[in-house]
Amino acid sequence: MRWKVARPEQLVVIHNGTNPQPFLKADGAPLRRELRLEKASMLTFVGRLAPPKDPLTLLEAVKKLPEGVLLVIGDGELRSQAERSIRDLGLVDRARLLGQQSDIPQILAASDIFVLSSRWEGLPYTIIEAMMAGLPVVATEVGGVPELVEDGVTGFLVPPRDPDALAEALQKLIADPELRRRMGEAGREKALREFTLDRMLRETKRVYNGITK
Repeated sequence: MRWKVARPEQLVVIHNGTNPQPFLKADGAPLRRELRLEKASMLTFVGRLAPPKDPLTLLEAVKKLPEGVLLVIGDGELRSQAERSIRDLGLVDRARLLGQQSDIPQILAASDIFVLSSRWEGLPYTIIEAMMAGLPVVATEVGGVPELVEDGVTGFLVPPRDPDALAEALQKLIADPELRRRMGEAGREKALREFTLDRMLRETKRVYNGITK
């Protein structure tokens, strides 16, 4: 609309969607036992280790927390810097770089909180998947993220590049299991209502049918 590519009545927004079933059925207990984190508060980040995702700010935030273990799922050009930051910040026992992983549903099922520290975004599938898994989400208020995360309802939104705000939001959830449960349930309900693969395909088909009439 801003660049007058099309008239407003010609534009339709269809949000990303994913199949909820793998996230509804996953069991995270075996992974917790494997990682020996049965009693820890598990924070999980899924994304490329690249400047847009800003994992280094996330590590600074974790340093400010009195407890919690961060699982970093993904790889990329910032991996060596992330490894160095983990050593320099004294997070060797509290941040684990697990690289690329195939069983994201199980990892999310094992987690307590999902966190995304991006500087910019579109509409992240990773947040949709975390919501499907019933996790509260702490994420930066960039791009389409606020269309997924309702601040104070399904999680918390914080400014980008702000480790203090990120740590404060994470600590609220770490300290309050009932808040985690309530936000996680609200997020799952929203994801099942608005961000399923079936809904995305149905809305896309409706657009095609409308054009061909």
